[in-house]
Formats: sequence, C-alpha cells, structure tokens
Amino acid sequence: MSNRVLDVWIPGRPRPQGKLQTFAVAGKAYGRHTDSTLSHRAHVISTLAENWGREPLTGPVRVSAVFTFARPKSHYGTGRNCDRLKDAAPEFHTQPADVDKLARLLLDSLEMAGVVRNDSQVWTLDAVKMWGRDDSTHVIVNFPRG
Repeated sequence: MSNRVLDVWIPGRPRPQGKLQTFAVAGKAYGRHTDSTLSHRAHVISTLAENWGREPLTGPVRVSAVFTFARPKSHYGTGRNCDRLKDAAPEFHTQPADVDKLARLLLDSLEMAGVVRNDSQVWTLDAVKMWGRDDSTHVIVNFPRG
C-alpha cells in the first residue's frame, strides 16, 4: 500500500521565497516579495490546488522536492557536440537560489493551496536542486509509514 497522497510536476523555473523587500510610506514600514516571487508562488499554488481537490491534510506529512534548473548553453559543446555536456560542466547545482528558500516557497504554497492545514505538519523534508534539460519542480507528499 502506498502512502503517497500527492505527486505533481510544476513547470517553470523554481524561485526562492527570500526576505521581504521593505519600504516606508508616510512613516509606516511595509514589506513585500518581488514580483517574480509572487508570480511563481501563485503558479505553484494554482498547480497544487488543481491537483489536490480535497480537504487539507491534518496529520504529519513527508515532503520530497526536486528543483530542476535548465542547464545553460555554456554547459554544452558546439556544432555536432551541441547535445553533449562539456567535461567541465558542473555535476551539482551549487549556484543561487538556496535550497532552503526554494523549499520555503513550496511549503508555504502547500498550505495556501489547501494541501496541508499548516506547513508545520511537515515532519521531514527532502529537498534537492539539480541541473536538467527543463526548469521544473517535482513534489511528492506522503503520509509517514506506520
């Protein structure tokens, strides 16, 4: 018996949910995320909600996420080698964005999409960022075994 309750691919370049941009108006401080963060988060929430359609989960959940970034053309050869990775192409994606900030946007989106009642229910998180052909996020939500 599978404990998997959600398995969804979200197309598009993963975006982090970092710090708020702060500004003051008439002596009051305000904060907001960048437009690209807000737009991507809305896309993630919409995709999750379309694939969920049930009441929010209320117990502990395990979340696995793979954040895939399209390799730049500079990682590939030229001419007849345009589909071959260069020997110097990095194996691991260690450039920004930080994996914890990518996960923060995803976990908040799981709550906002109604998949979980509160993202504090995530008792374990496996998050990886990697190179690939296309930008995407793959999310799996499981109940714990037992």
